[in-house]
Amino acid sequence: MPPEDDFLTEGVLRSSRFSDIYFSIENGLEEARHVFIRGTGLQHRLSGEGQLIIAETGFGTGLNFLAVIAEVLRQKSRTKIDFISVEGCPPSKQNVAAALRAFPELQKIFDEFLKKWPRRWLGVHHMSFLDGQISLHLHYGEAKQVLPTLDFSADIWFLDGFSPAKNPEIWSSEIIQQIARLSAHKARLATFTVAASVRSSLADAGFTCQRVAGFGRKRDMLIASYMKGFSLEKQLRPRRVLVIGAGIAGCARAGGGKTLGIEAKIFDAARKKKGRGLPGNPAGIVVPFLTVGDMVGMRPVHLLFADTRALFDANDPLGLVSSALTMIRGKSSRQKKIANGVFPLIQPPQSADEISVPVASC
Repeated sequence: MPPEDDFLTEGVLRSSRFSDIYFSIENGLEEARHVFIRGTGLQHRLSGEGQLIIAETGFGTGLNFLAVIAEVLRQKSRTKIDFISVEGCPPSKQNVAAALRAFPELQKIFDEFLKKWPRRWLGVHHMSFLDGQISLHLHYGEAKQVLPTLDFSADIWFLDGFSPAKNPEIWSSEIIQQIARLSAHKARLATFTVAASVRSSLADAGFTCQRVAGFGRKRDMLIASYMKGFSLEKQLRPRRVLVIGAGIAGCARAGGGKTLGIEAKIFDAARKKKGRGLPGNPAGIVVPFLTVGDMVGMRPVHLLFADTRALFDANDPLGLVSSALTMIRGKSSRQKKIANGVFPLIQPPQSADEISVPVASC
């Protein structure tokens, strides 16, 4: 990924690469609410127990995402949300933390959000919020490379890259065509810019555009709707599923269903307790094969292992004995290289005495 290029000036987060600010210096949170929440009518779509897919170009500091969570909490909504975003040059966690402290109303979700802030690794990072009600799928990489590989139907789009004059690539007609491809019938879109090139590309892709009042000093902003010409019924998710087997795979299936709002009932012939379907092991240990350097083919393994660690840390700190990982495969010198390498997912070799599981017998 490109090196971090963000810096703070008098509390304002800026990008040196694009010579632009990340959000309004007047009130970035209110701008996010005005442009993206009210601009797409999201506030009217959070009633009931439905499902929404929100997609975004330009995650930046995550302010728009936090505005969505804040709106869900304000309405006490039970709507399930998948938030899919693409970011080509993530800002530093330290600067994001400093910039977002300007919004005390986000304090309830601020700490959890920063704790889950992903490392700057190419690929998709999955995070869960509000006990699985909101799932964030954050893709690190250039939109022109990421979007063609995705397949979803977004109900709402936030277009929030840096201005078209300073970052024209994110507003190109090719990107807009991908946005149309990934839009559901009657999808709503909002953006702060009314640049003629953007309006033209949206119209060519099938969006109906409208200028409306902008935020603060900005006279106008843009909203749009998309009509596919036909309507496809959304695939209905089951409310309940039965999972046979309480081992790692079964519990993972049940946990994945929970994040989608699906109630899972687990049956296991070997044991009545969850996680006891394995034949008498004192603990379950995740042992992936990790590489020292950045190998394209191994990136999914590293990303998935990072997701696994985050899942265990969030739900049960005893579910993963990270120091045990260094004792299983490879020499200690190799483990040190991995711990200090591109993907520092494990700790340096430690004594087995530091953990309560008899590692030597594994």
